[in-house]
Amino acid sequence: MPQFENIIILGNVNVDHLHKNKLEGCFMLYDFSELIREPTRITETSQKILDIIYINHKNFVTSFGVENADLVSDYNLVFCQLFFITNHIQPKVMTYRNFKNFSFDRYLFDLVNICWDDLFYILIILMKKWNFCH
Repeated sequence: MPQFENIIILGNVNVDHLHKNKLEGCFMLYDFSELIREPTRITETSQKILDIIYINHKNFVTSFGVENADLVSDYNLVFCQLFFITNHIQPKVMTYRNFKNFSFDRYLFDLVNICWDDLFYILIILMKKWNFCH
């Protein structure tokens, strides 16, 4: 089974967590902590915690809570703010040449027609300057 450092389980599970239940027992069995402890659905006749946030480590949660949304719904909004230290990985830059239109004949033609004398002359001048500086 894959191992993960931080696990967050959240959503509307339609099981009232205001009172003990089997689902909550399953989360506790695996050392998850329940963050939401106040009702998320409030009607004239009942109050229930239907929206949950369970975590396996509290150290990366900086804040959490329930926000009133009674103007638009009988459900309140749940939230949690997380703190993560991220490692910025330097992107690997790859340079390549596309040889799709490569012409071996043209390549040989270019090699044959290079003025090698000029190239060697430039190289000799560079070597003299290098030796002069060092």
